[in-house]
Amino acid sequence: MYFPQASPLHGVRISEHDWHKRHNHLPMKVMISAALPSWLLGIATIPNPQAGDGTILRNFVPPITQYGPGHRGVDLAAFPDDVVTSPVNGQVHFVGYVVNRAVITIATATALISFEPVESFLLSGDQVSRGQIIGWVSYGGHCDQHCIHVGVRNRETRIYLDPIPYLLQLPRLIPVKP
Repeated sequence: MYFPQASPLHGVRISEHDWHKRHNHLPMKVMISAALPSWLLGIATIPNPQAGDGTILRNFVPPITQYGPGHRGVDLAAFPDDVVTSPVNGQVHFVGYVVNRAVITIATATALISFEPVESFLLSGDQVSRGQIIGWVSYGGHCDQHCIHVGVRNRETRIYLDPIPYLLQLPRLIPVKP
């Protein structure tokens, strides 16, 4: 089943069996908010995923405070050596290791999008296009050998944002200072 074109999740695939198994009391046409509901975890997939089959294993959980607990990104099912592609046009901001995992960060005018564990042949400053190969799934971090973690931060404030709109290439409203 695909969501309707007007839905923020247009193009997300869910098997009808999984939909009915979890929501047999709901009508097939439902309105869904832009945030990915937790009941879609494990059955929803990102179309044209950055790596793997696009199955969402863990959703974004924003921290209440800057250093508080939370899950500052989403985990997508992927395996070592899967190719990773960029969801946006941008510039490589960082390539290297953070603690025990390889990380690549792509910068746009408004956001920093990080992927881990992802090894890359690119260098800081390289330009990338949406869909371009930026590396391959590696080992390390909490995603070791079963997923990639994708995190998005506002470039100016460094506040973490939900990556789903970036991965689905949804329009985003950016607050403007008066």
